[in-house]
Amino acid sequence: MKCAFLKYLIGLLFCVNHVVAQFGKSQFDYITIADGLPHNTIFCLMQDKNGFIWMGTQDGLVRFDGYNCTVFRQNNTANEHFEGKSIHALLEDRRGNFWVGTQTHGLNIRNSETGQFESLKSNTLFAELAKSWIKTLFEDKKGQIWIGTMGKGLWVFDPKTQILKHFDNTNSTLKDNAISKVTQDENGTIWIGTSGKGIYYCAENEQDFRQIHATQTGDTDFDSYRKTIFADKKGSIWVGTEGSGLYKIDVKTKQIQRFTLQNGLTSNNIMGIATDNKGALLLATDGGGLNVFNPETQDVTVFNYHNAANTLNTNALLDILIDRDKNIWIGTYNGGVNVFKAHKTWFETYTQTGNKIGELSHRSVLSLCKMTDGRLLVGTDGGGLNVLDTQKKVFSTIPNNPIGYGNVVKTLFEDNQNR
Repeated sequence: MKCAFLKYLIGLLFCVNHVVAQFGKSQFDYITIADGLPHNTIFCLMQDKNGFIWMGTQDGLVRFDGYNCTVFRQNNTANEHFEGKSIHALLEDRRGNFWVGTQTHGLNIRNSETGQFESLKSNTLFAELAKSWIKTLFEDKKGQIWIGTMGKGLWVFDPKTQILKHFDNTNSTLKDNAISKVTQDENGTIWIGTSGKGIYYCAENEQDFRQIHATQTGDTDFDSYRKTIFADKKGSIWVGTEGSGLYKIDVKTKQIQRFTLQNGLTSNNIMGIATDNKGALLLATDGGGLNVFNPETQDVTVFNYHNAANTLNTNALLDILIDRDKNIWIGTYNGGVNVFKAHKTWFETYTQTGNKIGELSHRSVLSLCKMTDGRLLVGTDGGGLNVLDTQKKVFSTIPNNPIGYGNVVKTLFEDNQNR
């Protein structure tokens, strides 16, 4: 039994805790141009070793410290050596250097010692990448930096030897020069997503690219302009495509499964993949909102845009990040960043609005008592005694006998006979 005596309260507030695993009632905050973003389209997200969240937008790079946005972009007097505005790839390497890939101005890097950004356009080693579209950046277990471009193939930089290798459709087994994603599995195998069909992989100590195809009847064989790839810790590679849905590859057997709209997804355009601490896949889709996919049961839970506060503010999602505190950050097309805060406390408000059936009978609440049967008694200052059905979230009133007495309820108490 819980009883509380409130001398003054406008409305009635109930606290509801939310956790990522349950996602019971999705509640999102937003970071938009109103909060300091230079643009509401977010292509990529990253958390650095200091906890800052970095956002690659269509009009500059943003560092978010939890309160404020700091913008880095071309023609910014505070960052005169930064080149480019449309940011598509982010990487903090093991040395603390921060790599930034742009759509039209190649690479920028922030030196870990000076903290300053500089364009690599004047670096002779990276001269061929000066005006390239850098779509993906990845550091492998050896510390090599893999640079995927949309049009100029794949580049691999070894910081130890200062050697930069180039692979494209003229000097390797790669058939397409548009490289949208690179990652590495637990065994060290590198996986590469390109435009077109199939998916590439190569052993850790080799650079001989082999291709896997989905050959089942009616399958589109990973066909996609861009792909995203995620390696889980259970020996599977997950490939998100633009139009062909989601694929699962068993690393050992190379067996392939495909999941599409027919399997419960709300979009076949999978733009970003992350996983929570229970192994569920969070799929950022373009057009279908957020799909939470259970790999064990293959069930899909959908969270999408509704014209209501604290839901996703768009269904066009471009990237997703789960930070070290289990908060979920979602980059969107023209909706800024949507944030689900795992440990945030939300309040649900009940008040009197007029004459709706099932609402609180008075705005001023003087007393509360939680009954052993689960009901909540609410004493008001002029509206008598209310009972809240906590499951249906509907109020009912208990009439006074005789009528007219007891409309001001200052104290509530349940005795040991449940009266």
